[in-house]
Amino acid sequence: MQRIGVDAVSVDRIALAVKRSGPGFLNKVYTPAEQAYCAGNDERLAGRWAAKEAVIKTASTPIRCRARTGRPARGCSAMTAAHRSR
Repeated sequence: MQRIGVDAVSVDRIALAVKRSGPGFLNKVYTPAEQAYCAGNDERLAGRWAAKEAVIKTASTPIRCRARTGRPARGCSAMTAAHRSR
């Protein structure tokens, strides 16, 4: 079965999360490689967030990425928990 996930996020929302939580937010949500690629660019960070959310929507079980290793793992992450609290 093929699945398609779509998600959109406000760039301002991600910028505010970074401003409020700084490295704590970035380290929970993005791998070191993603942080290096985005280089603090709010549009890139928002795009990465939306892409991850889209992938999560296609999975029957939520997926999280361990920021330190970059390897995917099953379970709930800060990102999906934040999504649920909206």
